[in-house]
Amino acid sequence: MARSDVSLPKENSTTKPPVLPVEVDSRSPFNFWMLRRLITIPSFSFAFVVITIGAPILFLATAIWDIQRKRKNLPLTRVILLTWFYLIVEILTIVGCLLDRVFCIGGSKTSLSLNNVLIRFWSSCLFWGAVKIFGLRIFVEGLPPEDGPILLFSRHVSPVDNLIPSVFVSNPHRLHIRTALNRWLLRDPSIDLVAHRIPTAFIRVGDHKRPRHLKDVAALGQNLEANDVVLLFPEGTLFNERKRSQIINRFLKSNNTALAEQAESFKNVLLPRTGGPLALLKNSPEADVMFLAHTGLELGTYLQAARGGLMRKELHIRLWRVPREEIPESDEDRIDWLYEQWGQVDKWIENKKDSHSV
Repeated sequence: MARSDVSLPKENSTTKPPVLPVEVDSRSPFNFWMLRRLITIPSFSFAFVVITIGAPILFLATAIWDIQRKRKNLPLTRVILLTWFYLIVEILTIVGCLLDRVFCIGGSKTSLSLNNVLIRFWSSCLFWGAVKIFGLRIFVEGLPPEDGPILLFSRHVSPVDNLIPSVFVSNPHRLHIRTALNRWLLRDPSIDLVAHRIPTAFIRVGDHKRPRHLKDVAALGQNLEANDVVLLFPEGTLFNERKRSQIINRFLKSNNTALAEQAESFKNVLLPRTGGPLALLKNSPEADVMFLAHTGLELGTYLQAARGGLMRKELHIRLWRVPREEIPESDEDRIDWLYEQWGQVDKWIENKKDSHSV
């Protein structure tokens, strides 16, 4: 089978907990935590006040716009409504974070539990709010885990699907979630505040410091308890056909035909990056692995939603859990196993697409 270019943390290397404040980076003010929050929190608060005051005029204007374009379901108006609701949830979550800072000791079990409550509140409100506003229909195969520890590997195709792992895996039985996040998401003040109070690894997509990121991801798998879930998106970025073609062409240019063929065999997902999954499997020998496949959010960008791409869509979700004893021991066998499981994700999505085209 094809082998990925994997560089794991060395045995004698130390992996620091990935929950420290964001490092100062002069390239962007959004990487300096105090300055970033002085920008984002007032900006979100101001946006909420402006939309709330101007709601009657704004909704009337967007409704007229939709009607003129013969969009009977008023998708742009619904996007504005969801944006308003999103800002309300943001403000409430920020208030919750303030209460945590006032009444709890940072890093304590009470603070950790409260911030996981905030995650459940934030993700559930936004997801089910979007479901209600756009009339989405949800179909789920498989049951959420009642306990852990679990390594959760999920498909990634839309900004909206960041909510699915929390809503359908960790929230039902109040499990605590750890995750690797794109640093770009720190522009959301709720994510910024909460993610710095729970185990989180912040990844800059395309960053050349990949070994450091692998160490941060590996640290998420340390000292897992029975109520812990570690979320990772193995594709490393949102799926689309352009990125799929780029990955295949990159392997072909480097004469890695085996990986090119493997990447080409997946029609609906990107070839998973194996460094993160292998690092987590190595650092969490007690954890089972759960896979999360879904389809229906391929048109889940904000622009496509404003054009009606999400209206009355069916969102299909499938979960399956692999016990630890069924996971191979060697890295080479684990790569083969990961590709096999990811192939199941791809085939399931393809079958769902075929069934809807009939």
